[in-house]
Amino acid sequence: QPSPKEEADTDTLFLKTDNRIVNVNIPDIRYIEAMSEYLKVWLDSQPKPIITLLSMKKIEERLPNNFMRIHRSYIINLTKIQEVNKNRVVMDSDTYLPIGDLYKDTFQKYISTKFLSR
Repeated sequence: QPSPKEEADTDTLFLKTDNRIVNVNIPDIRYIEAMSEYLKVWLDSQPKPIITLLSMKKIEERLPNNFMRIHRSYIINLTKIQEVNKNRVVMDSDTYLPIGDLYKDTFQKYISTKFLSR
C-alpha cells in the first residue's frame, strides 16, 4: 500500500514553463495539445494553457489511464468529455478536438464500454 506521500505524488506533475516550474494537479488537466516540440496543457483552473517543452510520449507515460491519445496532437482527460460528435470530441462549448484515424478504434472501444442504451 502506497504511503500518503507517494499517493499525493501521483496526482501532480511539475512542468517547466518560462523560467518557472509549475505544480499541475493532474485531475485539473482538460487536454494536452502538441505544437512542434512544445505542449500546451489546458487546465480547468486557468483560461490560458501552460506551455512546456516536452514530448507527447513523455507526458503520456506519466498520465493515469483516464487520459487517452485521440490524435497525434491531442491527449484528452476522458472524464472531461462533454460530447462525441462524429469524428470530434467536444470538451466544452469552444473546444472541438479531432479524433485521428490511428486512434479511432481504441477511442470507439472505450466509448462502447461506457455507452448505455436500452
